Amino acid sequence: MAGTVLRDRGSRLLKRLDRWIGIPLVALLGLTRARRRALPDRILTIGILETAAIGDTTLLTAVVSDLRSAYPTAKLTLFVGNSNWGVAQLVSEISEVVLLVPIKNIMSACACVRRQHFDLFLDFGPWPRINALIAHFANAEYKVGFKTPGQFRHYVYDSAVEHLHTQHELENLRDIVRAVGVRTHHQPSFPENVGRDDIPGHLRPPTHYVVFHLRSGGYRSHMKEWPLERWLELGKNLSNQGVSIALTGAPAESDKNEDVIARARTEFGMTNWTNCAGATIEQTIAILRRSLLTVSVDTGVMHLAATVGVPVIGLHGPTSPKRWGAVGRCVTAIASPQSKCGYLRLGFEYPQQCDCMQAIPMELVLGHCTRILKSTPCPMICESGSA
Repeated sequence: MAGTVLRDRGSRLLKRLDRWIGIPLVALLGLTRARRRALPDRILTIGILETAAIGDTTLLTAVVSDLRSAYPTAKLTLFVGNSNWGVAQLVSEISEVVLLVPIKNIMSACACVRRQHFDLFLDFGPWPRINALIAHFANAEYKVGFKTPGQFRHYVYDSAVEHLHTQHELENLRDIVRAVGVRTHHQPSFPENVGRDDIPGHLRPPTHYVVFHLRSGGYRSHMKEWPLERWLELGKNLSNQGVSIALTGAPAESDKNEDVIARARTEFGMTNWTNCAGATIEQTIAILRRSLLTVSVDTGVMHLAATVGVPVIGLHGPTSPKRWGAVGRCVTAIASPQSKCGYLRLGFEYPQQCDCMQAIPMELVLGHCTRILKSTPCPMICESGSA
């Protein structure tokens, strides 16, 4: 993925500024609003704000398709940040993608959005006050955003939609467009031609391979990681079934992947592992499309794989699959068996210690891998756990 993907995600300073300055400022701006306006009768231009996360933007493709069906001739402009710029380029129904760089430069971001006029402006961020500030200054006739418990960001919208932790995030995104009368029925998707190109030779795994994605991005992402020893054991067992292993990841993870491959070679004699870290979004999708199966922690690659239709096993510890799971025709979500796991609601409510991922046994994951590799078609299963 692009080298700037994680530049703004997980920034503690950005989160602190967002809360300490953003809350009083958004509340003050909300008080200055004369009244809540009515939805325009005619909508020809729609602004969409989604500034973070590959996974969230992948889910958003379903809602963009719904918007395009409801407004077939409207201009749809998507405003994004560094972390989701690459995947935003693949959303075919979008008329224009605008990169807000850097997102923490609030004056620059507001000015960039304000250059255009919109009949409708939709903010899909559930918690950042920065998004709400951008929405406030957007030159738009009608604005919709989330009212999220404890986040104090909803004052600037004409319609504030309850953001619920009791439903999947895709349903929350759909609620935004339902608020303006849009019928929601599409699933997340990319155009058929995305990821169909050849994979560069240095990233191309052998045929008949399984993708492992070991790491997540963002705030305290290490708490979403499954123990490395279990990845190695899983890879050894799958290699004995005649498959190769491809390790995906961001450019910064290339050296870590090489260390894993070296251990696989030294400890188990496995030479059929390929380091695919550093691929672009489209190259990553191409690698995923050609895989027999993708096994991933809860992160963007899990959602990409599910969206392009390959079998996916998602490993969930801090996150509940019922809240954050991948959406696709062949998804197996394995939740931590510990009762206090699956606690993340917005993505940053971590305790000091968390051993949720350590509680997922290798044998359970291997069993599902073996079942999927032997079955056609793959059934959809969700393992019970902390939901």
